[in-house]
Amino acid sequence: MHLEVSPLQPAQRPHPPIIMGGRGGPRNSRLAATYADEFNAPFMSADEVAHVFASVRRACEATGRDPASMRWSAAQVVCCGRDDAEGARRAQAIGRDVDELRQNGLTGTPAQVLDRLGRYADAGVGTCYLQVLDLSDIDHLELGGARGPACSLSTTPSRRLPLALVTCTNPSLAATAGVEPPVAPPQDRRYVCPMEVASLWRYPVKSMRGEQLTELELGPHGVVGDRGHGVLDMTSGTVVSAKRDGRLFDAAARYEAGHLLVSVPGAEDMQPGDALDRQLSRWLERPVRLVGAAAHGTATFEANQDAEDETTGTVRWQGLAGTFVDESHLLLLTTGELDQLAAERPELQWDMRRFRPNVVLRAGAGALAAAAGARALLGDAEIELQYACTRCVMTTRAQPGNLERQLDILRHVVSRHANEVGFRARVVSGGTVRTGDELAR
Repeated sequence: MHLEVSPLQPAQRPHPPIIMGGRGGPRNSRLAATYADEFNAPFMSADEVAHVFASVRRACEATGRDPASMRWSAAQVVCCGRDDAEGARRAQAIGRDVDELRQNGLTGTPAQVLDRLGRYADAGVGTCYLQVLDLSDIDHLELGGARGPACSLSTTPSRRLPLALVTCTNPSLAATAGVEPPVAPPQDRRYVCPMEVASLWRYPVKSMRGEQLTELELGPHGVVGDRGHGVLDMTSGTVVSAKRDGRLFDAAARYEAGHLLVSVPGAEDMQPGDALDRQLSRWLERPVRLVGAAAHGTATFEANQDAEDETTGTVRWQGLAGTFVDESHLLLLTTGELDQLAAERPELQWDMRRFRPNVVLRAGAGALAAAAGARALLGDAEIELQYACTRCVMTTRAQPGNLERQLDILRHVVSRHANEVGFRARVVSGGTVRTGDELAR
């Protein structure tokens, strides 16, 4: 068959609106500033949304685009009840905890949900997409006052925040559209195939090499002691990352008998203090000092706009409060992912160290993605699998131990795997995980 003219033409000109989402990392911000009509900040607090939007706005300004030309949106899970008991019942039905939803979603009475939405409006959100997870609970939609797949509710007398229902399952609407209404799945519909813990890793100092351990303690901020320290550039006020300065990979950090020890070229096993700060400053050729994440607060990081050209301008973004991780508290990687990448490009060095996971699991390449959104036990702890991890220039850096700089690492991940390797997670309840334990439902 040869198609001369397509009968399907876009209704919008010059093209359908392009919506991009993400966490506001340097590549994410730059691509959004260049191509997106709308930027969406999914499933994060209002404060985090404000930080992410600020990063994308800076990227817009760096590319000469007016940030006002971008539409700004957010997405959140909604779990609403007429009272606490009804809200708790709905939370249980979707496998979520009410206290956790107060931190990471929209829950409470309709008035409380609207008040929370007002905070998102204050953060710059123009439209909020509400995700309804229980497909059988039609009363939940009616409680929110929905008048179809999209509605607009007042958050304050002077402000209106458009809302869009991500999942709308009213059978009458489906019948009107001429389709069968969806069948409600069982409440416990997310299955996690058991996966054995192959290795465990902690990185005490941001972007320095870390330590392999036989057990990790998981707490509210992820692995206890992970990225708890960073190198602060006293001139720029940023916490130095190997995204901008790959020399950090030549340094290493570990804990011994509860004490942090840092090894840098020319000096080994130094504890935090003035002597280490002087050594770090001589090595990096600028005034720096080692700081703790808990005392420092929310960090600002920096990277080049072009991952392959270190002479390009920089993009800045902010991390999470109380830790120097970029985006999430826990990173998982499967052996199957590395095996798949090595089979696709055997001439490249697909070393686990390039991807800096906390937990390596013996499982196939798609095992974690298949369980996205599920909660599971990891040793004594409970975690929630969130979303795939987008990768950056750090995967291409040279490292001690014969790892060469290979730009094709990231090029291949971008072209064949949508720039995703590994899976992000958050800790629901803390505990200990050991090598040989299982991740299982």
